[in-house]
Amino acid sequence: MILEQIPNVIKIGSTTAAGDGTISSIYLPGFITTIASFLGVYYPDFTPTQRVGIIPDYYVYPTIKGIREGRDEVLEFALNCEFVGVKDIEKEKDIVLYPNPTTGELRFSNLDFQVIGVEIIDLFGRRQKIENITQDAKREVVIDASSLQAGIFFVRIQIENGIITKKIIKQ
Repeated sequence: MILEQIPNVIKIGSTTAAGDGTISSIYLPGFITTIASFLGVYYPDFTPTQRVGIIPDYYVYPTIKGIREGRDEVLEFALNCEFVGVKDIEKEKDIVLYPNPTTGELRFSNLDFQVIGVEIIDLFGRRQKIENITQDAKREVVIDASSLQAGIFFVRIQIENGIITKKIIKQ
């Protein structure tokens, strides 16, 4: 979360396990010992990270093929300047996501690139909706979010050379 405070820094990888901070041992009668964490860790906007983890800007996972070939695909992605350059950060700012907060329909516009798919993920990292996209001539994408419960969600927009993540609120 410290890195999020630095301009133009992005996170690459997969969602973390979401265990926060140190653990404390609890000794119970009968020589029973258990452990627990009591720390609260939050994003700068006060969103909790417990059971959510760190949300990457670009989701990159190791594949079986990569493991067999002895490659670190996450590191390869991080070192590929094509994916982490200023151009990608500018694209993310160009996306207009509205209405936000939404009660049903969610629209993306000002897209200068091809959108392949959209995932909506809740704060616990669970996929709530996945859609393959076909764009119309106006370069606008419409997603029906009416089936989502009220709350905060992350929208992962997969484009031809990466993934852009935006936060939405469903009322």
